[in-house]
Amino acid sequence: MDAEEKEKETEKRKEDAKHIPTSTQSPSSYKKGKKRRRLPAALLIAAIMAVYIIVKFYPMWEKKMNAVPVDRDLQASITEHQAEMQEEQLETTTQDSTDTAEKFLELINGASTDEIIDEDMAARLQQDEEAPFVNALKDAKVAKEIQPYRGLSISYVLLTNEAENVNAILEIAGGNVLKIYAEGWNETTEDETKYNELLAKMDE
Repeated sequence: MDAEEKEKETEKRKEDAKHIPTSTQSPSSYKKGKKRRRLPAALLIAAIMAVYIIVKFYPMWEKKMNAVPVDRDLQASITEHQAEMQEEQLETTTQDSTDTAEKFLELINGASTDEIIDEDMAARLQQDEEAPFVNALKDAKVAKEIQPYRGLSISYVLLTNEAENVNAILEIAGGNVLKIYAEGWNETTEDETKYNELLAKMDE
């Protein structure tokens, strides 16, 4: 084959090559296309989450926003009613504690068998039955009742024998005498301090 024929053959190959289709996509364009296909899926997930949040929390938000404010007169009436109930409760506790103190005095004088004291207190009263303090209590009277601790159903009742200048304070709860605070009866420094504090409150 001479040079002229080789040149023609080369030209023919070049001409044929023009009609051969090129590759549909390059590797880089494929990656870009893949990323574009992922984007709608992410948007769909975000939309589903947004709808879920709206459906779940919107009723609560709407209820809070549309809450009707309490009428001032109604609120005042509720507050007044609560105050009256607290006052009635205090009066009831006072009466119950006073009744318990009276029963204690009857017990000291042997006129009652009500179990309003524990065994230890009963044993000590019996042991000191002829002691000056116990004898003075037999002629004592209920002088005052206080409830110094808000929210606690504990009362303190002052018993006084003016003739003997003897005071005693009963700690009462649930219809029982839990403790006695008095000079000549207190066993510890803490009891003596508590007695003086309660006595000061009685004078307020």
